[in-house]
Amino acid sequence: MDDCIAALDVGKSNKKVVVYDAQRRRLKAISETIDERIDRGLLCEPAEQTAHWHLANLKALSAGHVIRAISVSAHIGSSSYCE
Repeated sequence: MDDCIAALDVGKSNKKVVVYDAQRRRLKAISETIDERIDRGLLCEPAEQTAHWHLANLKALSAGHVIRAISVSAHIGSSSYCE
């Protein structure tokens, strides 16, 4: 198997895991919509569920691809709220 790059995308409407080969050709992509919820009066997405989804799919994709690097991108609104 050839070396690959996995991209984790934390978008506002969709979450994705995409695997690219060394020539940046898209080999496989999985996406999901995770419902928002209200937390302390703020509309947000469950961070734990989002992280679990990304890790589970990254693990599944790594069974068929040698992932040597991971790139993460996020929607500007996909940030943490800390009190």
